[in-house]
Amino acid sequence: MFILLNLTPFTLLTQDTKRFRIQSHNYLAPDPLIVPYLEYAGFRNVIKISNYTIDSKFILAMLERWRPETHTFHLPIGECTITLEDLYMLLGLTVDGKAVNGSVQQPNSQCEELLGRDMLEGSAATEQGILLPELKRHYASLELNENSSEQDRVVKARTYLMILFGTFLFPESTGNSVNFMYLHLLTNFEKTRKYSWGSAVLAHLYSSLCKNAVKEKCTFYGCAFLLQAWGWWRMESLNPINNNTFGFPYATK
Repeated sequence: MFILLNLTPFTLLTQDTKRFRIQSHNYLAPDPLIVPYLEYAGFRNVIKISNYTIDSKFILAMLERWRPETHTFHLPIGECTITLEDLYMLLGLTVDGKAVNGSVQQPNSQCEELLGRDMLEGSAATEQGILLPELKRHYASLELNENSSEQDRVVKARTYLMILFGTFLFPESTGNSVNFMYLHLLTNFEKTRKYSWGSAVLAHLYSSLCKNAVKEKCTFYGCAFLLQAWGWWRMESLNPINNNTFGFPYATK
């Protein structure tokens, strides 16, 4: 389902814009030496998105038009929603394959084995996840050079993906951690690329829209960038002026 372009702009906001928050983070550039591993794991196009700037008022305007009972936006011209095709076109993530799921109850040894450090004890962990500040510090401490082993590069690539999940694709409501569930899916990048990451991102966004479609909720999580990019793409009259050539990630070689 999609909407027509040149929609008359809408500005009605019933929630308090000063209290509304979006869990978004600054872009973290990947180490060039781990880029081949990130691409092989299935995130070739996502890591090329280097601007995470979000228009909170636009997100809030879309949120107020979301109807949880139908999973659609109610707009002046009718109903519409973000589809898997839209996600694939905008983020380039796979939308078929194995479901992204798992248990947060994993042994601490797995964290040490896959990330090179036990990050599930003390100040580095929450009840179900790993604190993002600790992950970022760990990522910065993993210095690579041309002589670095493949294992060291893979460990840094896993750390980067966990940060990417927590800051961009699957941000938590607290905005400060990433669910430990995702780590075991990064054990083998050959298997990682076979998961339907696009479906998981869209489901996570739907969940956030549904939970925040009431006035009592004033913190939006989920991939706000996807919602914003989709809205600007489908509603041309609302998007910022950009003279750069526009293309879809899936077409990138």
